[in-house]
Amino acid sequence: MSKVISVFFALMVMFAACSHAEASVYPATGAVVEFDFDEDIVAVEDAAGLIWEFYGVEDYQLGDLVSLLMEDNGTESIFDDKVIDARYSGFSRFSR
Repeated sequence: MSKVISVFFALMVMFAACSHAEASVYPATGAVVEFDFDEDIVAVEDAAGLIWEFYGVEDYQLGDLVSLLMEDNGTESIFDDKVIDARYSGFSRFSR
């Protein structure tokens, strides 16, 4: 059984290596700067000054730090990247 599992993981690694040109994910972190309560949207500004938005206002407050999992859509440009997950990471005492 362990040989089957080893072969399976080896095939998965080979598949991942062959599909390098596809979209990949990367982390980003920013601070909450704005809300749209009507549309349930949170706006987060990263260290480069770019604004990223995601759904789920819930318990977020201005200045909260948010870790984002971003997808690059397989392109060089960051302007078509999208947030695929967002998690609360703490708060900044300097922005409150």
